Amino acid sequence: MSLVLRAATFAEKRARDEVTWPEWGDRLTAPQYLEREQALRDHPWSREAMTTWLLCDGADVLGACETFRIDSSGGPQPGSSFAGASVFTEADKRGRGNAA
Repeated sequence: MSLVLRAATFAEKRARDEVTWPEWGDRLTAPQYLEREQALRDHPWSREAMTTWLLCDGADVLGACETFRIDSSGGPQPGSSFAGASVFTEADKRGRGNAA
């Protein structure tokens, strides 16, 4: 097993939307869900602050999550904090610690 954590491409983000729709889009049709997810990514703050990450073993995606960079400071020096969101592992890949 050769695990790699890397940023997702545009096409991979869309593919993740299709995988997450059955669990996260319960009140939307698939096209509505895909449109909503794209609109959320197209928001100016999201374009600047959000990264979608994939945990991969070769070409196999084991899990995905998003992080948001947030301006912060702990004193006189400004910096950045990162918040994790939208962790998702497909049902057949759960229970192996990939989301941890």
